[in-house]
Amino acid sequence: MQGRISTARLEQKDIQDLETKAANVRSELQHLDGESSGNPPIVWIPELLQQHFRQFGFAELTTKVQSTEDEPEFPGYQRISWRMGLPMHNIRKEIGDLLSAVAALEQAEQIVRVDDVKIPREADKLGRNFATVSFSTLVRK
Repeated sequence: MQGRISTARLEQKDIQDLETKAANVRSELQHLDGESSGNPPIVWIPELLQQHFRQFGFAELTTKVQSTEDEPEFPGYQRISWRMGLPMHNIRKEIGDLLSAVAALEQAEQIVRVDDVKIPREADKLGRNFATVSFSTLVRK
């Protein structure tokens, strides 16, 4: 009898943990829906990135969609993979700002998952050095 009670308590705790996780996901999705303001992601995601990176001194950037795929765990949502290019005029000076901006982006925007950051070498052509950030977003279809 004691064993069944202990098992039931563990199962109850697991259910409570899952309910908490589900509430967090619902909150994240509601936040996502609020961010979009009715525009498609191809419009508002680049605007969001432009605002964010401008705070770190990066006024010029280009953002391109790489791929889209349905998110099986969230019916009605899709994961969009993006690549963003940022010109770097002085890599040694700007590298810290870039890494800070990327870390802050992922913390501030729960829908963003950074996958990769590539920073050019200082020896590359002057004025033609572009850092690239690959990331994905979870958005409503």
